[in-house]
Amino acid sequence: MATQITFDYVLYLNTSLGFRFNNGDAFCMKSFSDRIMVISPLGGCDLTAYAKNIAGCFEEGSNLYGLKTIIFSFNGAEVSITKENAISEKIIELWKSEFMKKLHQWKKIRTRLTIDVD
Repeated sequence: MATQITFDYVLYLNTSLGFRFNNGDAFCMKSFSDRIMVISPLGGCDLTAYAKNIAGCFEEGSNLYGLKTIIFSFNGAEVSITKENAISEKIIELWKSEFMKKLHQWKKIRTRLTIDVD
């Protein structure tokens, strides 16, 4: 289903814009330039619904149709989505891969910090 977004509010802390997907989930648009949109979810979003919303942005009928790329972060992992990989299951797979890389980095840092403290 083609995703529709609506403007909701301005986030004054970082001057980002708050929007809502047609299912009500809120997200923060950090930047929009050259048909590339950088977003992050706001509280209460789950990854499955978020991935479906992002995939829908690339469908004809979406008010974001024509975007080149959506870059999103979710729980510290950042993923770039284009029309070619805008399938919710693929988005989740890409996110999990990036999240596991981040988790590995965090574990290495934690181990190093634990060793340094002793």
